[in-house]
Amino acid sequence: MNYYEEGLPVTRIHGCMGYEMGPENMPTVKDLHHEVSKVRRLKMEGGDAAAMMAYFDRMQADNQNFFHSHRLDEDGRLKDVVWVDARSRVAYEEFGDVTSETYSWVFQQWLSCMGNKPPGAILTDQAAAMRKPISEIMPSTRHRWCIWHIIRKFSEKLGKCDKYADFKSPLKTLIYESFTVEEFESQWHSLIKQFKLEDNDWLCDLFEKRHMWIPAFMKEHFWAGMKTTQRVESINSFFDGFLNRHTKLHEFPEKYTRAMAKR
Repeated sequence: MNYYEEGLPVTRIHGCMGYEMGPENMPTVKDLHHEVSKVRRLKMEGGDAAAMMAYFDRMQADNQNFFHSHRLDEDGRLKDVVWVDARSRVAYEEFGDVTSETYSWVFQQWLSCMGNKPPGAILTDQAAAMRKPISEIMPSTRHRWCIWHIIRKFSEKLGKCDKYADFKSPLKTLIYESFTVEEFESQWHSLIKQFKLEDNDWLCDLFEKRHMWIPAFMKEHFWAGMKTTQRVESINSFFDGFLNRHTKLHEFPEKYTRAMAKR
């Protein structure tokens, strides 16, 4: 079942076996499904979550720098899990100046496994659940909101405004191209007045929090070229061929590890 371990679907395994074994020795796709199911059942003894935890324990026994943590819900079921391999921990020691994160509990566990060494800067979405823990746990870390998450809400939040088609492009331009804070604020006030947007609560709130996302406010800090979390989110496409919506919980860490090894 080496092909299965590599993350290939049954139909592709069948094709690979046909090439290697020849048609006269080939099992049927139905028989192959049965064999794969048997492997899955053996791996799931004690439950899907238990099989995943057993995998983590084996990884940690092999390398004490492997870290994993989890938490359960009120019914004792697995709710969240986080793991960090030894290679990632070493990489953070050398290149942990800027990080990107979207989940509060996961970030707290990750920071713990990194020896509670905070990054110089962190990039997140606008989730309120992230802002307070970051300010409390890492008061010296510069926190920035992902500008992409904000810009993509324009049509939803502003699309019904009068003359939206006229002010959308100038608004984006002043956001991205204002070189100084003074230039940004001057152009923002001018546009808001010109298009009568003074009563738009969403824009008012964004301006109040402008130090969290406007590029002109970020020039004095090192961001490793990052201003959106898209780099993190776009990595999802890399895992096509290794992971999909049918991947079992206990299969996920091992197939993820194989994908990262290939990367």
